[in-house]
Amino acid sequence: MPLGQAGLDSPGLALSIGFPYDASLNTLRLIYSGVFDEHPALALIVAHTGGLLPYLKGRIEAYGRSSPLVTEPPRLSRPIGDYLANLYVDTVCYHYEALACCYQVLGAEHLLFGTDHPFGAYQVPAELLDRLDCPSSHRDLIYHGNAERLLGLPG
Repeated sequence: MPLGQAGLDSPGLALSIGFPYDASLNTLRLIYSGVFDEHPALALIVAHTGGLLPYLKGRIEAYGRSSPLVTEPPRLSRPIGDYLANLYVDTVCYHYEALACCYQVLGAEHLLFGTDHPFGAYQVPAELLDRLDCPSSHRDLIYHGNAERLLGLPG
């Protein structure tokens, strides 16, 4: 069950929004902690297409710096949006536009094919990826090239 269980009182709520929310919150908390400043080469794989992070990148950047509303922003060596380059996200989102947004924000080099198997409609991520408006070389990266590079697997 996701950490923020308040209001997530049915499996549909936990599976649809709870787990992506947890992925988003915990990844952002890791960024705020400065772990990527301490370990700049650290790569983090985030499930659920990175949760809300690609979609809310602008909002995260706006509230990740000092302002009248944010009096104690995280003490990071780079702008907060730059840390998304340390993230690799799977393609499990069940919505073409969400996958396209993630592709546009993070780039093909940061997407890893995922299926959500044995949960959900595990064939949908492949159907969406096959429809994605991108060169076949980017699709190859997403399907296997990025995982091979990231995990040191033979190509």
